[in-house]
Amino acid sequence: MPEKGWIALTVRERVGARIKDLAKGQGLTVREYLEGLLAAKIEARTGKGEEWVTCSLCDVRLKTRNIAEHMSKVHPKNR
Repeated sequence: MPEKGWIALTVRERVGARIKDLAKGQGLTVREYLEGLLAAKIEARTGKGEEWVTCSLCDVRLKTRNIAEHMSKVHPKNR
């Protein structure tokens, strides 16, 4: 995935810009950042409309919407 121009092609601009900022803040390329997010062991479990995931590094369970923040705050060096 190229670093420039991929935003308009694949995701909404605001989300793409946020991903780019988060990757830059971690000192990673966008590709490396997204691969780190996708590497999380995902276990879907329905419950009140939310899906849950288990972090592949520390086995903590959290809501899918919070995995990106968890990975960047708790495991910044493992990305």
